Amino acid sequence: MGSIIAVANQKGGVGKTTTAINLAASLAAAEKKALLVDCDPQGNATTGLGIDRNTLEKGLYEFLLESATEEEVLVETALPGLSAIGTSPGMIGAEVEMARVENREYLLRRRMVPLKTRYDYLLLDCPPSLGFLTVNALVAADAILVPLQCEYYALEGLSQLLKTIKAVKRALNPTLRLAGILLTMYDGRNNLSRQVAEEVRIHFKRGVFKTVIPRNVRLSEAPSHGKPVLLYDIRSRGAQSYLSRKRIHHQRGKIEMGERRALGKGLSALIPDANHLDETENRFFQCPIEAIVPNPLQPRQNFRPDELREMANSIREQGVVTPLLVSRSETGYQLIAGERRWRAAQMAGLDRVPVVLRDATPTESLELALIENIHRMDLNPIEEALAYRRLLEDQDATQETLARRLGKERSTVTNLLRLLKLPVQIQQDLIDGRIAMGHARVLAGVRNAGEQQALRKRILKEGISVRQLERLVQRRHGQKRSKKENSEHDFYYQSIEEDLKRALGTKVAVKKKGREGRIEIYFYSDGEFERLLERLG
Repeated sequence: MGSIIAVANQKGGVGKTTTAINLAASLAAAEKKALLVDCDPQGNATTGLGIDRNTLEKGLYEFLLESATEEEVLVETALPGLSAIGTSPGMIGAEVEMARVENREYLLRRRMVPLKTRYDYLLLDCPPSLGFLTVNALVAADAILVPLQCEYYALEGLSQLLKTIKAVKRALNPTLRLAGILLTMYDGRNNLSRQVAEEVRIHFKRGVFKTVIPRNVRLSEAPSHGKPVLLYDIRSRGAQSYLSRKRIHHQRGKIEMGERRALGKGLSALIPDANHLDETENRFFQCPIEAIVPNPLQPRQNFRPDELREMANSIREQGVVTPLLVSRSETGYQLIAGERRWRAAQMAGLDRVPVVLRDATPTESLELALIENIHRMDLNPIEEALAYRRLLEDQDATQETLARRLGKERSTVTNLLRLLKLPVQIQQDLIDGRIAMGHARVLAGVRNAGEQQALRKRILKEGISVRQLERLVQRRHGQKRSKKENSEHDFYYQSIEEDLKRALGTKVAVKKKGREGRIEIYFYSDGEFERLLERLG
């Protein structure tokens, strides 16, 4: 799966397009499949690769509007392994024409994500502004690479760019990260170039690439020939500097920290909190609902339409009160817990929902979803049993270990897993509520499938109770219960005990002797005691 990298700086003339073209070419030279997407209406990246934008019939503009397919807009360049999506003349009015498009900030993301399976790197050459097209690129990107000219005015422009990145992270793309700052147009003979480079390295530390791009005549001449500098003059200093940057994620250099400060006003004054740019600071945020996909391992498979409609009506009035729990996915975010709220929010017409971001493996996601559904009593017994079985398989754990992790009795886990041995028809009866959990437990103890089906028919036809079913099975098999079984833990009372455990979410013991008995409900803290009192209320 490829990475989408936005090459952006709202200040013009900093070597942004030069960096996008030559970095893409260097990646292709390193045998990586690279795609350069020209997001700038000026089309400099298009012409810089030798593509005539005036004769280009379909480009990014048509691709965004879905009036052109991938194959129609992809152009193979003279360098093997490097493809491009150019800018057609229609792109000039894109910002005006797309101003009223719903969720327009996600147009580019929706089109780029499927291409990640075809390319190792997708580089987005952004316009020298902070408008609609740049925001689209930042929303689509996994990371942003910032070319920075070694002049003072470039530092002032960087300040505004970082504010925009933070705003995009907060509202539209919380996983956007800073790939790094690349110093361009560096002239070691110039004191100002050296001072700007030193200032940036001191302020951003390891956020600055060690390699710098020098001022170089060959770099300036190559676009006029419609070639990356690698094809124009590979021996030039400019070509060699970009080749050294081909592994953009891994070649961060160690930065020597100096004390000398020659600039009158440095980055500390312009960007006092720049060191925090690349931190994952938004674990709770309003997430676009279309960026969320359901968890394929979700234990709960049945969502009653009437319950969803009722919840949707509530959400229209009050909003989503409890945030959804999500993790990162290749296309956005994947639900860990809260699918019913997500479905109801879609029915209610919401375009954003509150979420909490959590890093979790697929197995951890399943476990968290299972725990939430158990606590909310949202799972039917078969869904719960299937989830237990998957966790046992994925974690290679014992039933005792799993029970302890979930706060359950081992017997609860064992009895639920036994239900999966029942015929599918009887499992469906349990899901649909035609038979009770107690009936299913008794039937699970009958080894003969034909006898199970015969007993099932009697339950459905005659409406016999769990107690009656237990006695019927015992008479058929000539079983004589021990005194202990007769007084405390026969099938009937065991099923009552298990049902109470599921309902209250804590250990419950049913004790019976003769005609008398007691029910013991366990609690382990004052908070749990209050919860149980409220539940029993």
